Amino acid sequence: MEASSKGDVLYSRCLSAARASPQGLDYVFYQNDLTVMGIADNPGDLLAICQDLVASHLFQAMTMDGVLVWGVREREGAGKLAALTSDERLIYGHIESTSTTGIWTKALKAKTNLHQTVMTRALKSLETKRLIKPIKSVKYPARKIYMLSHLIPSEDVTGGPWFADGELDLDLIKALTDPILHWVQARSWKEAPR
Repeated sequence: MEASSKGDVLYSRCLSAARASPQGLDYVFYQNDLTVMGIADNPGDLLAICQDLVASHLFQAMTMDGVLVWGVREREGAGKLAALTSDERLIYGHIESTSTTGIWTKALKAKTNLHQTVMTRALKSLETKRLIKPIKSVKYPARKIYMLSHLIPSEDVTGGPWFADGELDLDLIKALTDPILHWVQARSWKEAPR
């Protein structure tokens, strides 16, 4: 079997396995998982196939507990990544790694070592392509934080049900505390004898 067709077979099997798993596309494959699929004749061939898939953005190489693992991407997402510049791809990769918590622009700058103007240009470009979005953090309202546009921010970032648009939802809190206060007052206050 030709290397490119082996790569297609490996990709389709991994994509099917990831979709069938509870983690979905967040599922990671260890080398043993890929070896068991029996597509490559030896570990060197398997590594070459995986490198081709990483180069075409269909696979994502990661480390988990010091071990090399691979994640799989949809073809549509891989096509979008292929159209990005190297700076945009670098920034996108760091934002993607933070998942639903997002990443602060200062931390992003420290990780990428890009000049501020290059980073700002790349962030604006990714934002106009609707690949990333800025989010407001309840913990750090002054920080500019970015995350992937198709994800929903975690409750640590948004504040959960007690916050709306990054601000404490006083109407909700009042609506919940008034009946509780009324119930406690009705059962705890005794009329004094006259």
